Amino acid sequence: MRAMARAEIGLESPPRGGEKEEVLYSLLIIETLLDHERRVESLERKVNLIIKFISALGGTIPQPISPQDSRG
Repeated sequence: MRAMARAEIGLESPPRGGEKEEVLYSLLIIETLLDHERRVESLERKVNLIIKFISALGGTIPQPISPQDSRG
C-alpha cells in the first residue's frame, strides 16, 4: 500500500532511518500532495487527500471526539 501511495504521487522510497526521517518524509508527501492538488478548491477535499495518503502510508488518523462522546 505504501508503494502504491508513493507511486501515485511520483516519490521514491523513503530514506532508511528513524522516526524523525519517517515524519519528515510524510510531511514531504503532504506538501507534494497539496502542491499537486492546487486546483482543488475545497479544503475538505484537501483534508481527505491527506488522510488517504497518511492511511496508505500506514499512519493512523485520530478520530475527532463528537459532542455526544464528551458527555460521559
